[in-house]
Amino acid sequence: MKKIIVIIGPTSSGKSKLAIEIAKKFDCEIINADCFQVYKELNIGTNKPKKEEMENIKHHLIDCIHINEEWDVKKFKDKAERIIDNSTKQIIITGGSNLYIDALLNNYNLSNKKRANQYNSYSNEELFEKLKAINKDLANKISISNRKRLERALENNGIMNNKNELKYIPFIVFINPNREMLYKKINSRVDEMIKDGLLDETKNVSSWKGLNALKAIGYKEIIENNFIVYEDTINLIKKNTRNYAKRQLTWCRNKFKANIIIDDTNKLNELENKIKDFLYE
Repeated sequence: MKKIIVIIGPTSSGKSKLAIEIAKKFDCEIINADCFQVYKELNIGTNKPKKEEMENIKHHLIDCIHINEEWDVKKFKDKAERIIDNSTKQIIITGGSNLYIDALLNNYNLSNKKRANQYNSYSNEELFEKLKAINKDLANKISISNRKRLERALENNGIMNNKNELKYIPFIVFINPNREMLYKKINSRVDEMIKDGLLDETKNVSSWKGLNALKAIGYKEIIENNFIVYEDTINLIKKNTRNYAKRQLTWCRNKFKANIIIDDTNKLNELENKIKDFLYE
């Protein structure tokens, strides 16, 4: 089985920067696992790395489709597998969409069938109760506001992860920053996004109403506030981003078995040595 390096962690924790540093040291290519950075039209709000920040490292599945094109976990998994299987270089997977990474690492059996509309008449609360009756433990792991996951779990009869035999051997790096410092960085990043023109970017893409891409934090709040960016709107974006980071951290702790946890810069030398051992043992 091929070996892959995986970098996980909350938004604003420095995953992209660390991936580039590792890629330079070990001659790697990077696969983006962020479900919004794939869109060409979404740049500021997704904190997509700029060309100069990529430092000539090959990045896959980033800035590659238009906002009106479909993108989902199955498309990501299929394309990521083709890249890994056909690449002559070591691959790093990183991004904030933990479901995408989990689907790849655990080789989810994802159906090609279009999702039926059998649950359209049910509220989220009703879907939650239906799932709870089938699999209480699974229901308690899914937010009642996450309709897609509730529907998917019900379609799989309460078995959320329909997995196959694993295809890859991962080395998982979990960036787990100090919570206070992380929140300060998130708040600062939101301020920078507003300054860099998030409002104008949102206006430019807002004609594509109802698209999943526009549910990304930042765009969603501005659209819902009729393109008026008051201080309350900015604070809401910050709050929603912090809450998203909390959910990401919970997923990383509960779903992934990290080979190393990076919580300070003193572990970077240890990380390099562990990756060497992993790749060349």
